Amino acid sequence: MKKILFINHSASRTGAPIMLLHFLKWLKSKNVRFDVLSLQNGDLLDEFSIISDQHFYKIKKDNLFVKTKRYINWFQEEGSITGLLYPESDLKSISKNNYSLIYANSILSLPAGYYIKKNSLNNLQLLVHIHELNIVLQRYCPNFSFFSSSIDHIIAASYRVKDNLISNWGFKNNDISVVYEHSTMPSATPNAVNKKIREFIVGASGIASWRKGPDFFLMVAKYVFEKMPEATIQFQWVGRISSFNRLIFEEDLKKLNLTNKVEFVGAKENPHDYYSNFDIFLMTSKEDPFPLVCIEVGMLGKPIICFKGATGTEEVLETIEGTIVPYMDIIQMGELVIKYYENTQFKIEVGKKMKDVFQEFTPEKQSVKFYNIILSLINNES
Repeated sequence: MKKILFINHSASRTGAPIMLLHFLKWLKSKNVRFDVLSLQNGDLLDEFSIISDQHFYKIKKDNLFVKTKRYINWFQEEGSITGLLYPESDLKSISKNNYSLIYANSILSLPAGYYIKKNSLNNLQLLVHIHELNIVLQRYCPNFSFFSSSIDHIIAASYRVKDNLISNWGFKNNDISVVYEHSTMPSATPNAVNKKIREFIVGASGIASWRKGPDFFLMVAKYVFEKMPEATIQFQWVGRISSFNRLIFEEDLKKLNLTNKVEFVGAKENPHDYYSNFDIFLMTSKEDPFPLVCIEVGMLGKPIICFKGATGTEEVLETIEGTIVPYMDIIQMGELVIKYYENTQFKIEVGKKMKDVFQEFTPEKQSVKFYNIILSLINNES
């Protein structure tokens, strides 16, 4: 089998790149040869370099505004790579490497995959792993329909992702394979983060942006403390937060009288130290295909509460009581928080079910599914 090219939209310590790195380590253990193209910098850049035969990257140090403007211009020009973060001449050079397949990891990697395929000397396959739902897909690839004609197959992160691609973008059922995301069992340092005696921690995690719903997190906290003002509960959000958003949320907390009851702790090198102290996990996301954090807290036996219709995680929680509430219904979410707080046995029972469900989503069990899709595409072409 000829070499595979994996296109990584970012080397950041976020869901899609982390999951790709797990998969590549598994591939390496099977002696599969591959190169990696990273389109943006990040903490994992060195790890991608070590694991790949060749790692292509030329990172330009632009601020976020410039980067965003470039992406928007690029996508709106119907396949033109004008302003692309990765130089056009280098993409053209990479296209000469006689790959058998391109694996574009995330929607932001698709245009680069399209361009390399278009300029390739052989008829290689383009496989796109789509982790995004409709709003994010439209936001970061508004010209998706142009690039989509070059796609040979799609891996969807959940059935919710697949349904969106069929309903809104014209793909057929056979064009898409669903493989759930995966992660490793979290390693946490016991008592690395101090937890007050008898304190009940309601956790959340992710970049504190509109998609993850931090506003709902505050509203649930407000509801809980209005009903139980003396409760020893701490709401804790782990994840990157911009300085501007921090100012906004700190002001909200003052106005809601929640300053000492809700905290945004920011990004942490080992967030699992915090996850291990959570009693339950709130996923207040408005749109989340299949977040790795849910796999990780699920492996730790932490009950998860999410909104119906907002995430692929719902697909594996449907049979577990106390996990899904109507979309944006902060009252029902707040009532479940109270139920877990008051009923330790219920929390323990749901936690055991979480461990049972999420033990399936490991690199060892999911990577073989990705690899079989890759092999089927290559074999069909040959």
